[in-house]
Amino acid sequence: MAQVKRFVIGRYVHIVVEDRINERGQFTANLLLELLGIPTPHKTGNPYLIASSILKKMNVVTVGAFINDSLMFYKGERFSDRVLLLVTDAAPYMIS
Repeated sequence: MAQVKRFVIGRYVHIVVEDRINERGQFTANLLLELLGIPTPHKTGNPYLIASSILKKMNVVTVGAFINDSLMFYKGERFSDRVLLLVTDAAPYMIS
């Protein structure tokens, strides 16, 4: 995670939220982050998994809270102003 924190500071990113029901019937959410812009020697082209959680419900409120909470992962600094693109599976509950 320390490597991710170093590379994200001052850079724009896109995030992918992946949500599903696991084999135990639990609602799970994963947040992946990838750097945008000019390729650097540190950019692998692969996204970083920055958060994973089991949610009580799967709806726009719980997934939105998961995203917001997950974007604050470095000394309390929120990176939401650095996100240029959010990719979801366009589940009906995400469109509101």
